[in-house]
Amino acid sequence: MSVARIALIVVVIVVVIVGVLGGAWFYFMRRWDSEQPSKKDILRPSTSKIAGKPLVIYHPGFTGYTEELAYEIGKALQTKGWEAHLDRANSKAISDLSEFNLLCVGSPTYFSSPRPPVLEYIERCSNLEKTVCLVFATGGVTPHESTKKMQGLLDTKGAKVISSLALLTEQKNQAGELAEEFVEKALEVIQGGS
Repeated sequence: MSVARIALIVVVIVVVIVGVLGGAWFYFMRRWDSEQPSKKDILRPSTSKIAGKPLVIYHPGFTGYTEELAYEIGKALQTKGWEAHLDRANSKAISDLSEFNLLCVGSPTYFSSPRPPVLEYIERCSNLEKTVCLVFATGGVTPHESTKKMQGLLDTKGAKVISSLALLTEQKNQAGELAEEFVEKALEVIQGGS
């Protein structure tokens, strides 16, 4: 067998492998960028006096890490006396924010960007003028890029983003503690403590 023929076989094999991997990645991204079903939940405080009513909207991501972080943020708000409403970013999620004191928006990060359902949700929201917001993102390398993009979009809609949290994948074991710190600092700002 000639060297040219061997080289051609190697090239064909490489092209097939790249095509299969590219197709698998495309399928993965298309599946996870599609609308996820609602998962409405309310975390009520143990006290009868409710300090506020936040809405926590998120995309769960492939691993569920962002969903876990959303619930950690919801629990931290709940312990501070807030009635936290949680749901996934989709066309059925509440988009009229007039009954909420706070909007928390979170997304996993792929290719340094938040997921399209989260961006579409923000675009769809009404009554965002002067709405106080928190943004959070998870990712392996650049979750801070997602928080910047979500904040920019919220800013253009007149919202007031007061804080952001970007957690790397390796910080997953610290998510509860970091979510508590994040919420505590945000509430200080909201309540005029800074």
